[in-house]
Amino acid sequence: MITPSAPPRKGPRLARLVRVLVACGLLVAAFGFYGPRVVETVTYDAVLNAPVLAVRSPIGGTLVQPPPPPGTVVRTGTLLAEIVDPRAASAVLEELATARDSAEHARLAFAAEDAGLAAIAASLAEGAEAHRRATRVALSHRLAIAEAELTAAQAEAERAAKEHGRANHLAATDTISRHRHDQTAAASRTADAEAEVARTRIAQLRAEISALDAGVYVGDDHNDVPYSRQRLDEVELRRLEVQRRMGELAAQRDALDTEMAIKRGRLQALDRVALEAPRDGIVWRNHVDGTAFSVDPGEVTSLIACDDLVVTASLPTRNLEDFVPGSPARIRPVGSQSWWPARVEQIRGMGIETQADRYAAAPPVGADRRMIVTLRPDDPLGVTEGARFCDVGRTVEVRIAGATARRLTAWGDVVGRWFEPSGLKGVATVDEPGGAEGAAMDDGRG
Repeated sequence: MITPSAPPRKGPRLARLVRVLVACGLLVAAFGFYGPRVVETVTYDAVLNAPVLAVRSPIGGTLVQPPPPPGTVVRTGTLLAEIVDPRAASAVLEELATARDSAEHARLAFAAEDAGLAAIAASLAEGAEAHRRATRVALSHRLAIAEAELTAAQAEAERAAKEHGRANHLAATDTISRHRHDQTAAASRTADAEAEVARTRIAQLRAEISALDAGVYVGDDHNDVPYSRQRLDEVELRRLEVQRRMGELAAQRDALDTEMAIKRGRLQALDRVALEAPRDGIVWRNHVDGTAFSVDPGEVTSLIACDDLVVTASLPTRNLEDFVPGSPARIRPVGSQSWWPARVEQIRGMGIETQADRYAAAPPVGADRRMIVTLRPDDPLGVTEGARFCDVGRTVEVRIAGATARRLTAWGDVVGRWFEPSGLKGVATVDEPGGAEGAAMDDGRG
């Protein structure tokens, strides 16, 4: 007798299925929660940041045009502020003008001294020339007297010679005594000597006149150079020194004139400074009051550039070896649903200066054993979505691909290359001798 079989029990199977589904759900949830943290490093300790471009004024003065308010979008070359300081040029030029006038006054004083010395030199030269002419006249008179004395001495010598000749004739006949004969001989020799003295004196006077014409005074009662000539030489030496100083002062005056012209051209650009935007950006902060009448030299305003955004994130140092510059990453401003690709640009330890003054927002500061990672978005303008201040300072979620993700990507590339087509098109593409002809013959036979 056949008995009907009992219907299958569904309770255990359903319970088993439910347990399997619950386990799978837990695995999926665990993978969804921990999976990204396995292949990626996630942090919310990150902010959008941008470098600050300081606009400085080289001068202080009156603020003619104040900078635009923060948040104003400016383009390259936009006038940000204008400062006027007419005292900057006048102070420097007045100092140079004072030095130039001092040099010119000193030169004029030396010029007056030179004119006085020139008058003294002319007077001394005139006196020296008058003394020379008078001396020459006196020597000429003495020469004339000496020539007359020579004529008289020659006449006396001729007379004495004739008388001595007659005495010789008379002495031969014993008409006169021997004593008388000796007297006439002595008188003849004396007359010849006096004539020779007169000729010597004439030669001496002529030599003195020749030396005088050459500017040299010869004689027992004269110096080789007269006192007037000595004084004239002293005056001429002083004039040379004065003229040298005049040349130096004139050169100094001309140099100051040139420097004043150059300074005037340069300072004309400094008494009015127009500060322009060095690049496209947004006014971040003004360092002067818009109602201020005067400002000091220094920073006037600062800009940030939305196309130069970075993300500064604080991460534990245990992940230091997982990151290298150029590692891919994703960023998402908190409150936004969009993810944007980025790249790791710089990795620094917390002990290194954070360079907070370079960025508009303060980089995150964590505890010890943390590091600062700087990331650069691939599309900085897209991240901000037209925000007023480029969302600078906004908290950002950062996901950086770690070593596991890079290894998975590398394995995927290797596996992908395994399944890539080899590129071979068949045996017929092999270039063998007679291969093409053999194939054609086979086709013909077929």
